[in-house]
Amino acid sequence: IFNMADSKQVVYVDMYSRLELLVRQASSVALIGTFGHVLQKIMNEIPASSSITLMGVDIMSNTFVASSTLLTLLWMGYGSGGAHTSALYNMFGLCPPTIQYGVRVLKPGYESVLERFIEHNLKLAVEDGAQFTAYVNGEVVVDIFGSVAPESTPKPPGSPKKSNNFLDYDGNSLQCIYSSSKVLAALAMGMLVDRGLVSYDTKVVDVWPEFAAHGKGHLTIRDIMKHEGGIPKPPPRGVAIADLTPEGIQQNKTGVVYANLESIRDEKAPRVYHAATRGFLINEILRRVDPDKRTLGEFINEEIAEPLKLTDDLFLGTPNRVQPRTYTNTLPDLLWIIGQWWMPVAWFLPSRWGLPPLFAAIALHNVLEWTEYPLFKDVKGLGLNAVMNVESTRHTEIPSINIFSNANALATVANAVVGKSGHQLFTKKGRAAMEKNPTYQDMTGLPMPLPIPCDFTDGGLCLYHRKNKLMKLPLIDDCYGWQGYTGSMMMYHKSGDFAFSYVPTMFGDMRNKRSFPLVKLVVECAKNLHGINWPSQ
Repeated sequence: IFNMADSKQVVYVDMYSRLELLVRQASSVALIGTFGHVLQKIMNEIPASSSITLMGVDIMSNTFVASSTLLTLLWMGYGSGGAHTSALYNMFGLCPPTIQYGVRVLKPGYESVLERFIEHNLKLAVEDGAQFTAYVNGEVVVDIFGSVAPESTPKPPGSPKKSNNFLDYDGNSLQCIYSSSKVLAALAMGMLVDRGLVSYDTKVVDVWPEFAAHGKGHLTIRDIMKHEGGIPKPPPRGVAIADLTPEGIQQNKTGVVYANLESIRDEKAPRVYHAATRGFLINEILRRVDPDKRTLGEFINEEIAEPLKLTDDLFLGTPNRVQPRTYTNTLPDLLWIIGQWWMPVAWFLPSRWGLPPLFAAIALHNVLEWTEYPLFKDVKGLGLNAVMNVESTRHTEIPSINIFSNANALATVANAVVGKSGHQLFTKKGRAAMEKNPTYQDMTGLPMPLPIPCDFTDGGLCLYHRKNKLMKLPLIDDCYGWQGYTGSMMMYHKSGDFAFSYVPTMFGDMRNKRSFPLVKLVVECAKNLHGINWPSQ
């Protein structure tokens, strides 16, 4: 362990991880044998006249061998190992991947957090690159990063780099945090409310008169923040890339388009996830309310990043000067995800990746890679992930999904919300207004076929608690924040005792199986070190 900035240690995957993979493989073989045996029994009932011969081999009488071989190759090749480790390693332990990790801060007593990060997230190759930072009582206690470092990783079309060199990945590296960006947008709006410039009860048309088009005049800022405005879809023809630069936004090119969208709000079930649109609407409201008429990206830079000394680590509209530090988000192989779902050991033991059902795996790839995302009218043929990682779109402001940052910066901002140390972003009154009225309600419109219950506050933050089985943190209730499509998350505890952020480059795990176990360990370590029982436990 090196307690110095950006230090790294490179290691090879060891026998501890190999043993777990072998257990998974053995359970897979057992399942394959069972399936093959059942299939053979079925085939034995087929009349002999149905026999099929290929190159002199009776396929029907060798079903057991054929099916077992096929399933073995599928599950042992794609179901075990990591998301991008080789088949030779998955099946035989040959050509192991290298991993690297670095420790910028690790206070005594928190070593178990690093151990979990290395053994689970890195040695099992469930990440390309990832970072985790935790504050306890206003002090950084954990700030770590790591990566699985193949020579190259496939990238979506149009990416600024042909490959990510994860040997260069460290705690300063930047990546798109996707929907964790919504936390920053909520904080910016909350700061205007805190300063008395607007309230969550304010009707949008009071600051943006054109928004009244198509009967939207009754909607409040609170409705927009809670995803209850009924405007979940971007305009079907998209907007030009230039229209989402600060200059284009100031010329109202985006505002004209979004003011003319219709609301499809259903009063019986008003909460529909405004995946991209909430940020655009917030941007138009904020620049009209802000005395300096700044865009959301400019506001975040001047009012959040500058006071917290994060101007090199937090961007809505990523400048050219930091492009060499940016990493493209990656998707795990679809067949690997399917293989993970079928691995029988995963049905009984804690999940390594989240193990989404088959439909979720397909939905993930459909949204991110296969389906053209209609955000820009001048970017064609690219899925959402490619759109977010084209260099030209990185310069734009898509406030809900394209902030580029790292875990240290996001945790620093989260800590500044609760004001335990250093610069404070909110007064107690302003923060209370932002956290007010968390309402438990099913939210549709997510990249999942079923609604997800969420508690969104007036200020647009999600309240995580154990009563909500899908949105809960281990050992600790009453955390505010949100999470992103990659598995990123940014949140703080209402007491101010904790602030966390986890930022990976690889997609998946929307159930936070990679990050929440680290949070649990931080809470356990803090309890043991400080002897404090938090009331919410």
